[in-house]
This record gives sequence, C-alpha cells and structure tokens, in this order.
Amino acid sequence: MAALAGATQRVVGRYSATGTRGRGCNPIDYSLPPAGAAPVGRRVIFFVGDSVAGIPEADADADVRRLSDPAHLARALLPGKFGGATACFVVRPADYHAAGFALWQNFLQRTTALGDPLGYRPRPGDALAATRHLIALLQPVGAAEAQRGDAAASADATRAASAPGTPTVLVGFSKGGVVLPVNILRNTFFRSNALHCTATARVLIPAECSAIS
Repeated sequence: MAALAGATQRVVGRYSATGTRGRGCNPIDYSLPPAGAAPVGRRVIFFVGDSVAGIPEADADADVRRLSDPAHLARALLPGKFGGATACFVVRPADYHAAGFALWQNFLQRTTALGDPLGYRPRPGDALAATRHLIALLQPVGAAEAQRGDAAASADATRAASAPGTPTVLVGFSKGGVVLPVNILRNTFFRSNALHCTATARVLIPAECSAIS
C-alpha cells in the first residue's frame, strides 16, 4: 500500500500487476512527486536485473546491490538522477529462476529456461503486445493510492502513469535490458491510438554500474 509522509515528500509505494499478457505478476515500486505539486515532467521506468538475494556480501559489488534494491531505486536513486519532478517506476520480473536469474517471460515471446530471449520478432498483429503490457502495468498506481482514501493523490498518480506527452525514459540494468528492445527498437513507446497515450521515449543502457548508481 502506498505511503505519503508529509506534504513536501514524495508519494511512495508498491503494488503488483498482471498487465495484459498474464504469465505472472510484476511487482512495481513507485515514487511520485508530492501530491498537488507541479505536473510530472518526466516518467522513468527501470527494469531490474537478476536477483542478488542469497549472494554473500563479499561476492556482490556494492553498486550491483544498490541497483538491485527496488525501494532504493524508486525513492532515492532515480529521483536524484532525473529530478524531483520525475515519476519513477521500478519493475521487477514476474518470476526468478532458482539460481536467481530474472525471468521476463511476460514481456518476451520466447525465452530459455534461464530467461534469455530467443529473438524479438513479433507475431502478426502482436507488434505492440509488450508495450500495451507495460502501459497496463502502470495503470494500477492510481488504485494503489485510492486505497489510502486520498482522491487527490490517486488522480495525481493516474496522471503520472499515463499523461499524454510526458517524456519517458526506459532503463534496463543487467538482465532487465532484455525488455528494452521489445518496447523501443520495433515500436515507438506509448504510440497507440487505441490507448490514447502518446509520449516520447529514450533508452539508456549504462556501460558501467557507476553510470547510474
């Protein structure tokens, strides 16, 4: 459930959504500008990589651990990098392999047992399937805020998730990068007349953890 701590602090919370494709439920951490603040200037969606749970502290780089912590990403790192007027969403995979590998099967058509993509060619009539799925994953943020009984925060959250014309940046860290091609390389993100949602998009693929940590 969402939490709002003070009128000048960001609206933060967590929910899970199935989107449009089924195949599991994606947990999403979010952090939004304070309720009643100026309109969202940018939307950032971050896809995490493989799980570091169970890896000894000495065997996992500190930057990798920070970039694997959804709450830290949504509430501190992304707002700090992209500015306070940014709506931040951190998407986790619907499932993980027993060895910790992220499984993004509800974004990809075919994968190996370890979650590696087996091509990105869309089926006829299905070119926008992953994009529609991503849009649908963001929509419940308004309902998550409504559960708190705050109609204003719920309306702000809904606008943050889907306001037309909001520049959108997709970031994929490690295994999360496999999600980017299906939303960027073959589609123009958030360009669907049926969904009445239009935005520009950029894709960031950092060469090193230090580029965004």
